[in-house]
Amino acid sequence: MAKKPTYKELAQRVKELEKEAAKRKDAEEALRKSEQRYRNLIESAPFGIHTYRLEEDGRLVFTGANPAADRILGVDNTQFVGQTIDEAFPPLTETEVPESYRRIAEQGATWQTEHINYEDQQIKGAFVVHAFQTSPGNMAAAFIDIFERKQMEQRLREKEEKFRKLAELLPETIFEMDAAGTLTFVNQKALDQFGYSPKEFKAGLSGFDMIAPVDRQRALENATRVMKGEKIGLSEYHALRKDGSTFPVILRSSAITRNSKPVGLRGVIIDISERKRLEEQLHQALKMESIGTLAGGIAHDFNNLLLGIQGRTSLMLKDIDSSDPKFEHLIGIEDSVESAAILTKQILGFARGGKYENKPTDLNVLLDNSADMFGRTKKEITIHKNFDQKLWTAEIDQGQIKQVLLNIFVNAWQAMPHGGTLYIQTENVVLDESFVKPHRVKPGRYVQVSITDTGIGMNDETLQKVFDPFFTTKEKERGTGLGLASAYGIIKNHDGLITADSQKGQGAIFKIYLPASDKVAVEERESAKRIMTGTETVLLVDDEEIVVSVGQQMLKKLGYAVLTASGGKKALDVYKNNKNKINIVILDMVMPNMGGSETFDRLREVNPAIKILLSSGYSITGQAALIIARGCNGFIQKPFDLKTLSQKIREILDGD
Repeated sequence: MAKKPTYKELAQRVKELEKEAAKRKDAEEALRKSEQRYRNLIESAPFGIHTYRLEEDGRLVFTGANPAADRILGVDNTQFVGQTIDEAFPPLTETEVPESYRRIAEQGATWQTEHINYEDQQIKGAFVVHAFQTSPGNMAAAFIDIFERKQMEQRLREKEEKFRKLAELLPETIFEMDAAGTLTFVNQKALDQFGYSPKEFKAGLSGFDMIAPVDRQRALENATRVMKGEKIGLSEYHALRKDGSTFPVILRSSAITRNSKPVGLRGVIIDISERKRLEEQLHQALKMESIGTLAGGIAHDFNNLLLGIQGRTSLMLKDIDSSDPKFEHLIGIEDSVESAAILTKQILGFARGGKYENKPTDLNVLLDNSADMFGRTKKEITIHKNFDQKLWTAEIDQGQIKQVLLNIFVNAWQAMPHGGTLYIQTENVVLDESFVKPHRVKPGRYVQVSITDTGIGMNDETLQKVFDPFFTTKEKERGTGLGLASAYGIIKNHDGLITADSQKGQGAIFKIYLPASDKVAVEERESAKRIMTGTETVLLVDDEEIVVSVGQQMLKKLGYAVLTASGGKKALDVYKNNKNKINIVILDMVMPNMGGSETFDRLREVNPAIKILLSSGYSITGQAALIIARGCNGFIQKPFDLKTLSQKIREILDGD
């Protein structure tokens, strides 16, 4: 039989059991406290926690959630306790989440993912989830809400996309670069404007490499100033393309900052090549006008002097026989006066001296005749014509336009010393505001004449001065430099424009644009060549003593009775006292005190039917053109010879 434990042994065993019970109680209390701490941690966690249990049948059952989960999801999660994950959270059914949670509960390990729920394409929830095994068959998923962050990221993407689209729409270069100068963004216009490919840009282009070396240091200094917060406004530079060519630009930039610290620059680069070209054209036009005013005044006074020489020579030739030894000298004087008169006409043409025989003209006919006449004297030049057969008419002074054409033809011939080809073309064009603005003419319908040669061409420096007066590349004996200058003035005075384009060794092209007219073209007629006399009374009005003296003798030689007046006021007195016997007044345009315009109006007040021949050392322009428009009977330009004077007087006196 087993020996019964002694009282002492029993007491010892009781003590041992009591100790074990105390240890178990301590362990249970420690476990309770640990669980409480864990529970407190879970309950107070700022992130959501879901717990799950894996049943023997493979179902993953939701067992609980902390308050943060309720707050984040906006639901009471206790309603889902006992449901499977698919039943509790249907949006997760079609994702990898349920299967991943089962694997974690069964096998352990951890898993992290970013999950976004969508409903009707609108973001409703966005979470970062960290799942882990808590014990075999059990797992938990901790998640934080990143919905606002995702919304912010989406708004940022939308803003970036909006900025990118706007940048692509702009017609100028848009750029961003970091503090080292490396470009971090450019629009498509920048690639096109500077000639780089997207691949080259992504390789890391420097923004300063797109500035020409001459301006690069200044650009670096300005960039530093902007990065420091200084506002410097618009800066002008020479930009540099990939192919090495340069063009003028204006640039404006501002600092890119992060946390109040500059990290780069963004800005816009505007190509101002066209603006520079327009400014140069406007400067050229203003310069030509100011020089033209001076040249016109000189030509006017010179013409008065020539009239004295021409008039006296004509008077002497009228009374001398061709066998007289002096006859040849007088003819030589007339030839010299004629050459000088041509020179002053060129000056007046440059000075926009006016058109005084304005007629609707078929430029095809005028060009055809002028080209044929020129071609007959320059056999080494081949002329090709391409005329628009439906060409609009233009109201022009045919003589002056012939002079323009001859000047351009001669210029082309001299540019082709060994022969060449001249191409002449006409066409109808409509010029818009942007094209005509720098030339200071009106937009609308124009007749275009293009004259192209295959000569030696011009460099840029020559091309910029081609219409300047007294500028010539020819030897002294071959030109005065007035031909193209006068062509410029004549075309401008016809309210048209003339351009030149050329490259060294590649010929030149001149384009003339004349305003189109709806009127029917009038053929040019040759006037009579003989001297015509008369017996009527003429009042000669001029402030130049030499003009009055010579003019009086010329008129008397033609058979007329002559009265004279040295100015407008004197002319009124003479006319009032002799109006019944004065048949015609020859009236100077430019006079002191009372000019030709006022004198004309005052004479018309005395006699509305008075016949007046306007005379001037200028061509007809400004007030003179207005006088003609108000009913003046005719115009004669100084210097004139006896024959021309006789014909003009008879045209008026014998007319209706």
